[in-house]
Amino acid sequence: MIGLRLEIPNEYGKFLYDIINIFSPKGDRWFIQEDEVYLENGEELFKENEYANQEFLKIISKDPNYLIFGKFMLDYGENINNSDNFKTSSCKIYINIVDSVFVDVYFKEKKLLINLEEKIKRKNFKILKKTYNKFFEEE
Repeated sequence: MIGLRLEIPNEYGKFLYDIINIFSPKGDRWFIQEDEVYLENGEELFKENEYANQEFLKIISKDPNYLIFGKFMLDYGENINNSDNFKTSSCKIYINIVDSVFVDVYFKEKKLLINLEEKIKRKNFKILKKTYNKFFEEE
Protein backbone atom coordinates (compact mmCIF):
# COMPACT_ATOMS: atom_id res chain seq x y z
CA MET A 1 0.00 0.00 0.00
CA ILE A 2 1.29 3.42 -0.96
CA GLY A 3 0.31 6.80 0.42
CA LEU A 4 1.20 10.33 -0.56
CA ARG A 5 0.48 13.64 1.11
CA LEU A 6 0.20 16.45 -1.41
CA GLU A 7 -0.19 20.16 -0.99
CA ILE A 8 -2.51 21.88 -3.46
CA PRO A 9 -3.25 25.60 -3.94
CA ASN A 10 -5.80 27.17 -1.59
CA GLU A 11 -8.03 28.53 -4.35
CA TYR A 12 -10.78 27.58 -6.78
CA GLY A 13 -9.73 25.03 -9.37
CA LYS A 14 -10.28 21.51 -10.62
CA PHE A 15 -7.75 19.96 -8.27
CA LEU A 16 -9.70 16.79 -7.41
CA TYR A 17 -9.98 16.07 -11.12
CA ASP A 18 -6.27 16.82 -11.59
CA ILE A 19 -5.34 14.46 -8.74
CA ILE A 20 -7.49 11.62 -10.04
CA ASN A 21 -6.05 12.09 -13.55
CA ILE A 22 -2.51 11.79 -12.16
CA PHE A 23 -3.35 8.29 -10.93
CA SER A 24 -5.84 7.28 -13.65
CA PRO A 25 -7.40 4.57 -11.48
CA LYS A 26 -9.84 2.11 -13.02
CA GLY A 27 -13.13 1.53 -11.27
CA ASP A 28 -16.90 1.64 -11.42
CA ARG A 29 -18.19 3.91 -8.64
CA TRP A 30 -17.00 6.78 -6.48
CA PHE A 31 -18.27 7.08 -2.93
CA ILE A 32 -18.14 10.32 -0.98
CA GLN A 33 -17.99 9.71 2.75
CA GLU A 34 -18.20 13.38 3.68
CA ASP A 35 -17.40 16.57 1.86
CA GLU A 36 -17.51 20.31 1.78
CA VAL A 37 -16.83 21.35 -1.81
CA TYR A 38 -18.32 24.50 -3.33
CA LEU A 39 -18.76 25.99 -6.76
CA GLU A 40 -17.91 29.65 -7.32
CA ASN A 41 -21.61 30.56 -7.01
CA GLY A 42 -21.70 29.06 -3.49
CA GLU A 43 -23.60 25.89 -4.41
CA GLU A 44 -22.36 22.54 -3.19
CA LEU A 45 -20.60 20.57 -5.91
CA PHE A 46 -21.97 17.16 -4.92
CA LYS A 47 -25.68 16.48 -4.58
CA GLU A 48 -25.28 12.74 -3.90
CA ASN A 49 -22.73 10.59 -2.08
CA GLU A 50 -22.34 7.95 -4.80
CA TYR A 51 -21.64 8.36 -8.51
CA ALA A 52 -20.76 6.17 -11.48
CA ASN A 53 -17.13 6.75 -12.43
CA GLN A 54 -17.78 8.72 -15.62
CA GLU A 55 -20.47 10.87 -13.99
CA PHE A 56 -18.13 11.69 -11.09
CA LEU A 57 -15.31 12.65 -13.47
CA LYS A 58 -17.71 14.85 -15.46
CA ILE A 59 -18.86 16.67 -12.30
CA ILE A 60 -15.37 17.37 -10.98
CA SER A 61 -14.00 18.46 -14.36
CA LYS A 62 -16.80 20.83 -15.38
CA ASP A 63 -16.49 23.93 -13.17
CA PRO A 64 -13.83 25.30 -10.83
CA ASN A 65 -14.59 24.41 -7.22
CA TYR A 66 -13.20 25.03 -3.77
CA LEU A 67 -12.20 21.96 -1.74
CA ILE A 68 -12.49 22.42 2.02
CA PHE A 69 -12.54 18.76 3.01
CA GLY A 70 -13.69 15.42 1.68
CA LYS A 71 -13.20 11.67 1.67
CA PHE A 72 -13.48 10.00 -1.72
CA MET A 73 -13.25 6.25 -2.34
CA LEU A 74 -13.22 4.32 -5.59
CA ASP A 75 -15.29 1.13 -5.52
CA TYR A 76 -15.93 1.04 -1.78
CA GLY A 77 -18.75 2.66 0.15
CA GLU A 78 -17.96 1.79 3.76
CA ASN A 79 -16.07 3.83 6.35
CA ILE A 80 -12.30 3.49 6.16
CA ASN A 81 -10.52 4.57 9.30
CA ASN A 82 -7.34 2.50 9.47
CA SER A 83 -4.87 0.59 7.33
CA ASP A 84 -6.50 -2.80 7.96
CA ASN A 85 -9.86 -1.49 6.69
CA PHE A 86 -8.18 -0.22 3.55
CA LYS A 87 -5.99 -3.30 2.92
CA THR A 88 -8.87 -5.75 3.22
CA SER A 89 -11.43 -3.62 1.40
CA SER A 90 -12.23 -3.51 -2.30
CA CYS A 91 -11.34 0.21 -2.27
CA LYS A 92 -8.90 0.96 -5.10
CA ILE A 93 -7.99 4.51 -4.19
CA TYR A 94 -8.76 6.64 -1.14
CA ILE A 95 -8.47 10.43 -1.23
CA ASN A 96 -8.76 12.51 1.93
CA ILE A 97 -8.72 16.31 1.65
CA VAL A 98 -8.15 18.38 4.79
CA ASP A 99 -7.93 22.14 5.40
CA SER A 100 -8.32 22.99 1.70
CA VAL A 101 -4.66 22.29 0.89
CA PHE A 102 -3.61 18.88 2.25
CA VAL A 103 -4.51 15.81 0.23
CA ASP A 104 -3.73 12.26 1.30
CA VAL A 105 -3.96 9.68 -1.47
CA TYR A 106 -3.70 5.95 -0.74
CA PHE A 107 -3.69 3.14 -3.26
CA LYS A 108 -2.65 -0.50 -3.57
CA GLU A 109 -1.58 -0.89 -7.18
CA LYS A 110 2.13 -0.28 -7.76
CA LYS A 111 1.49 0.48 -11.43
CA LEU A 112 -0.08 3.78 -10.33
CA LEU A 113 3.41 4.87 -9.26
CA ILE A 114 4.65 5.04 -12.88
CA ASN A 115 5.99 8.54 -13.53
CA LEU A 116 3.99 9.69 -10.52
CA GLU A 117 6.38 12.34 -9.20
CA GLU A 118 6.81 13.83 -12.67
CA LYS A 119 3.04 14.03 -13.18
CA ILE A 120 2.55 15.66 -9.77
CA LYS A 121 5.22 18.27 -10.46
CA ARG A 122 3.61 19.13 -13.82
CA LYS A 123 0.40 20.00 -11.94
CA ASN A 124 2.38 22.23 -9.54
CA PHE A 125 1.42 20.12 -6.54
CA LYS A 126 3.98 19.57 -3.82
CA ILE A 127 4.69 16.12 -2.35
CA LEU A 128 4.95 16.57 1.40
CA LYS A 129 5.29 12.94 2.41
CA LYS A 130 5.47 9.42 1.01
CA THR A 131 4.22 6.45 2.99
CA TYR A 132 4.69 2.80 2.10
CA ASN A 133 2.85 -0.06 3.82
CA LYS A 134 1.13 2.29 6.28
CA PHE A 135 -2.15 4.10 6.10
CA PHE A 136 -2.75 6.57 8.86
CA GLU A 137 0.08 8.09 10.83
CA GLU A 138 0.42 6.58 14.26
CA GLU A 139 1.64 8.92 16.94
